[in-house]
Formats: sequence, C-alpha cells, structure tokens
Amino acid sequence: MFSVRKKADMMKKEEEYFSGRFNLRLPKSLHRNLALTARAEGVSLNQLATALIAGGLKNVTNTY
Repeated sequence: MFSVRKKADMMKKEEEYFSGRFNLRLPKSLHRNLALTARAEGVSLNQLATALIAGGLKNVTNTY
C-alpha cells in the first residue's frame, strides 16, 4: 500500500504529464459538422468538443 506522501507525489507527476492538450485527426466532414455546430451554439470549437467528450465519458465506466 502506498503512503499518503508517495501517492501525492505520483499524482503530481501524473498531472505534469497531462498538459491538457492533444492532437486529434478526424474526417473533414466531422470537423465541418463540429465547427458549424459550435458556430450555431455561439461557442468555440474547443468548448464544444470538450463538452461532447466530457458528456460521452459519463457513459463510460472509469476504472483508472
């Protein structure tokens, strides 16, 4: 079992690893659809994609 301090150190290193950025390749048609939807909703493409991903993750069992 990990000590509280060791676990905190591991979590800090993990946070440093995840920058909050990643590149995603997708079909042009999906990119267009997302961009047009974001414009219609009055939000950025990034905001829309973040909301859709977060909403989709609610349906996934997270065991990590």
